[in-house]
Amino acid sequence: MTTAIALLGLMVSQAPAPRPIVITTDCGADVDDQWVITHVAICTDFDLKGIVTTHAPDLKRPASETSAREAREILRSAGAAKIMGVVIAGSSEPLVDDKTPRKNRGVDFLLERSRGFTP
Repeated sequence: MTTAIALLGLMVSQAPAPRPIVITTDCGADVDDQWVITHVAICTDFDLKGIVTTHAPDLKRPASETSAREAREILRSAGAAKIMGVVIAGSSEPLVDDKTPRKNRGVDFLLERSRGFTP
């Protein structure tokens, strides 16, 4: 019994650190994104670093800003208001082609966040 308790204590003390995660989303287009945001925001397995929103044809224009408002509302409703400041509106328009980047705050945020990780 003592061994089992000691092993349990060892397993608890060596629990993995929350996995850092960034979500990209067209939140507001379909309900699936709202579920993911809620789950990640309240689950202790994840360390939500930010949410970058994007375009979708059925979102009110400007699409990424509409999606960002929806993501912030989901975070507020989930009791994760402290994360609301890391919701970044990305591009409201799709890429022109596969060779032409579309500069926006979402891309800048992703590049900044990725620098702390290995290639």
